[in-house]
Amino acid sequence: MLNKQNNIVLVTEDQSILDFLGHFPNVTGVHNLSLAAQDIYNIRGFDHFDVCVAVSNNYLHNLIVCKNLQLVHNVPKAICLSDNSMVSELYNSTTFNVINVENLLSETLTAMFPVPVDTNQTRMF
Repeated sequence: MLNKQNNIVLVTEDQSILDFLGHFPNVTGVHNLSLAAQDIYNIRGFDHFDVCVAVSNNYLHNLIVCKNLQLVHNVPKAICLSDNSMVSELYNSTTFNVINVENLLSETLTAMFPVPVDTNQTRMF
């Protein structure tokens, strides 16, 4: 379970995401994958993080980075974004969480509009 004492490393290719999320209190490290010198295999210090969060528009890259950080640097917990529900179901575990963007959107819309959907309606398009 995440708590205030966790050390979180944020991994992405998007500088604006680093700028926005890098200021949260638990985020004690940021790693910009767009820089060629930022190779996750050769950088020391990842092993002191409790959680890796990979957020970029390249969902497969998020998955690979998180899995490699767990395998190479022994980061105990990984969280990444994905757009594929099959990947979410395949990799989700207690130490590896895949947040499916489609499911997240669906849950958010359902919470915003709690009206039951009539599945018998005919689509117009």
